[in-house]
Amino acid sequence: MCHGMSALMMGGKIISLNVYSNGSGLAKYQILNTTSKYQLAFITSAGYCGTAVIGGIMLLFRRSKRAPRIGLCLIGILILTSTALLVRNTFGFSTLIPMGVLLIALGWKLPQSVVGDFYALLAATCCLNAILSVQVLYAIKSQEIGGQKVQSDATAMVDIIGFTSWFWATTWLGIAIASNVIGFMGVYCCDSRPRALNMSQAAEVDDENADLTSFSIEIS
Repeated sequence: MCHGMSALMMGGKIISLNVYSNGSGLAKYQILNTTSKYQLAFITSAGYCGTAVIGGIMLLFRRSKRAPRIGLCLIGILILTSTALLVRNTFGFSTLIPMGVLLIALGWKLPQSVVGDFYALLAATCCLNAILSVQVLYAIKSQEIGGQKVQSDATAMVDIIGFTSWFWATTWLGIAIASNVIGFMGVYCCDSRPRALNMSQAAEVDDENADLTSFSIEIS
């Protein structure tokens, strides 16, 4: 999906999107003849980096009251829309349609105390999955997806820009880790602020009580 979305951003169009039972996917897209190598590099990098960045951004909105509910519903709608317009294989339909419906239902019906935790779980899964997926690039240069032998993204980057597949795999791994750190730090900072505020409020109450006590002592 991230490959296809990045192709749209670069002025291209998505032809089809297939999802397979081993967790792999294959996006076919068309790009303009005038597309530069840097635009191609952006599209190629989006597969691994996009998932991590999206997961990190989702985590940053974890403590918002409305964001988890709206986020789950929007993701479900995006899955259903992309499935209807782009997916062309049976497994993709049978998997993505129930997933999209489930996310919309959970975002709509889950109580406020639970929807945020489920949203955070989904965001964390995106972040951590990106790290685990990138590690595969150190071991393979091509793989078979849907009966087609496809070059790995890291190998494709070597053909487009240069350097080595290890260099690109390490770069994407670093971006994935940074997205995780920023996302989880955002959640932690939002958690710590109310606690700090409560502690300061408690201190103010204690000061007020102390003033009242001293005042009563002076009167007596």
